[in-house]
Amino acid sequence: MDPSEFKTYFFGLLLLRPLFVAFRQLQSIFQWLVEKIANHPRVLNQIAKFHHLTNHKILFLLPEIVDLRQDPIGFVDTSKSVDPQVSSSTLRESKKTLSELPIHQKDASILLCKDALVTNIYGVHDLNGNPYHNVVVSRGNLRKSTDYPKGYPVKIIPPLANEVAFLPDAYYINFLNFRHFGHLLTECISSIYPLLFWKSCKSMNLQMPIILHEQFYIYVDQLIDLLEIPKDNILIPGLTCGYLFVKNLYVSSPTIVNRRFTSSLHARAVKTYVSLLLGSDIQEPRNDERIKKIYVSRTKLGPSQRHLKEEMILEKLLERLGWIIVHPQELSLKAQLDVYQRVDYLCTQAGSAVHLLFGADVKGLKKIILLASYPMNNYTAQFESQGIDYQVITCLKEDVNCYKTGVFRNRVLKDDLSPEQLACAIQNSIPS
Repeated sequence: MDPSEFKTYFFGLLLLRPLFVAFRQLQSIFQWLVEKIANHPRVLNQIAKFHHLTNHKILFLLPEIVDLRQDPIGFVDTSKSVDPQVSSSTLRESKKTLSELPIHQKDASILLCKDALVTNIYGVHDLNGNPYHNVVVSRGNLRKSTDYPKGYPVKIIPPLANEVAFLPDAYYINFLNFRHFGHLLTECISSIYPLLFWKSCKSMNLQMPIILHEQFYIYVDQLIDLLEIPKDNILIPGLTCGYLFVKNLYVSSPTIVNRRFTSSLHARAVKTYVSLLLGSDIQEPRNDERIKKIYVSRTKLGPSQRHLKEEMILEKLLERLGWIIVHPQELSLKAQLDVYQRVDYLCTQAGSAVHLLFGADVKGLKKIILLASYPMNNYTAQFESQGIDYQVITCLKEDVNCYKTGVFRNRVLKDDLSPEQLACAIQNSIPS
């Protein structure tokens, strides 16, 4: 190569150098975008949904199981998480009260996720980004796309060490809903019942931070009012704080899973919630003023709710047979509890109002007659967990002419059943 060719070649390389630099920069930006997109909650959720529906195997970590009647904060240095002005005798008394909670031995547990990452992605993960098992809310047999209503368990790309803040202890809430009465008394209580127990016995565990996903932000004020805690105690990664690394992260062990099971502990949890909500307004059942038979009606619910086409006719027939018609939405929570605690025989369709039985003293309730489409459902699981005698009359089917969908679609009586026949069947289900 002669000097002139070398000079041309050399200057050519100098001219190309900015292009190489720009290419490297674009490559870095592209890699950053790919990582951001790959770790975006919506993208991850769609990937997880695909994996779920195609039976793709997911690597889970199993959380530890801790006795709820112990004091979790006591597992670490209490000087880091307890007000130093509180005496050691108060701490001992708090633990004593916790150990005496009236909850069943086999159900009295809470999940502990060690060295947990909590980000803006729903769920709890380990340092490698693998999800912890049984931490996100699930329903049914996990075969449908709706069986993970708030988000799928998914592997994430872990954040960098400088992107996370450290916490020694915290509690993670995986479900909140104070608007829908049924979900409040089931999955919401299942998610927060350790907090309710700690609140009822004035445990110092309530001093630990409470973490929840941003989709539950709208319920923060109601949670604060219920637990009477400072708003600073609530952390929402990606919204009110950065990502978090928690040495000991506590999550409720579910007391109820929709379409799967109901624990005997759940009724105790709902009773605790009701007692915190109503305080001294709760009354003991009045056995001297028993009500023999009540039918719980849905006829006065709004048009968007599920209705039974023939229910108004059924009501009139039952009234003639001596049944008292009750519309729960017209009663206060206290009045509803009072009715449930005084009735001997209760007839009802499936609906949110039935779940308030979890919070009632049902020792005097002799039998429930449930009008349903199927012989086994969430409500029969509830009755069995509470030890309530029940009978299911499978007399309903979907109204194919109804424009509403899913659980809101109206019901009609099955083809071979009239309102008169159903009223007689209900009446014959109890002693004369």
